[in-house]
Amino acid sequence: RFEEACKNAGRWRDAANGNPVPISVNISRSEVAQPGLVEHLLDLREQYNLPADSIRLELTEGAFLDDEERLYDFIDQMHRHNLLIEMDDFGSSHSSINVLDDVHVDVVKLDMDLLRSASTDARSAIVLGSVIRMLQGLDTPIIAEGIETLEQAEILKNMGCHLMQGFYFSHPMPLEEFEGYMASNHTVEHAERRERKSSHLDGLLSIDPASSFIFNHAMGGTMFFTTVDGTAESILA
Repeated sequence: RFEEACKNAGRWRDAANGNPVPISVNISRSEVAQPGLVEHLLDLREQYNLPADSIRLELTEGAFLDDEERLYDFIDQMHRHNLLIEMDDFGSSHSSINVLDDVHVDVVKLDMDLLRSASTDARSAIVLGSVIRMLQGLDTPIIAEGIETLEQAEILKNMGCHLMQGFYFSHPMPLEEFEGYMASNHTVEHAERRERKSSHLDGLLSIDPASSFIFNHAMGGTMFFTTVDGTAESILA
C-alpha cells in the first residue's frame, strides 16, 4: 500500500501543477519493527519524485505507549530523512500529555470523542479548547477528526483549529471519484488563497501575551473575522 499511495501522490501532484496532495498511510506497531521500512519509503519517494511531506505515516496514540524505545528510534530515523509522522486518535488515552512531552510528532489528529463531548458539555469544551491552545504552543499542526455537522466545524474554527476531516465534508469515495472531486473544486487555488490569508493570522491565533491580553480584557463578546474576495469568515470568537 505504500507504493500505491506514492504512485497516487505523484499523479495528483502532476495534475495540481506541482503542488503536493498529502496522503496519510496507517501503520501498525508491528510494521514499525520491520527492518528497512524507512529505506523503502525513501526509495519510493525518489522513484515518484515526491516532496518530503507528500506521504505521512499515521500511528494511533496507543502505539506510543508500547515499546517506546523502538518507536522513538523509528521516529528519529523518519525525521532525519524529512519524513512525517502523525499521531492519530489523540485524546483517546489517559497518557496523552505525557506522550507529547516525550516525543515530537509532526501532526496531531484529535480524537472525535473530544469534539462530540465539547458540542454538548461546557466542561468538555474547555478541555478541548485547552488542548488546541497547548498544541498551538508546541507549534504542532492539528487536524480534527469526525466532523459531522456545521456546528462542530464552527466550534473548532472559533477555537483556532482550521484543519478538519469527517462526513460533514465528504464520505469515503472511490479513487476515480476523488480525483474528479479535486478537479472540480479548484483545490489548489483554494489552498493558495488560504495560505495568503493565514500568514497574517499566525500572531492573532497564537497564545502569546498580546493575544491573551485582548481576550482577557474584552468587554462582552469578541469576534475576529477576515474578508477575502468579497466573503467574510469568522476566525476566532
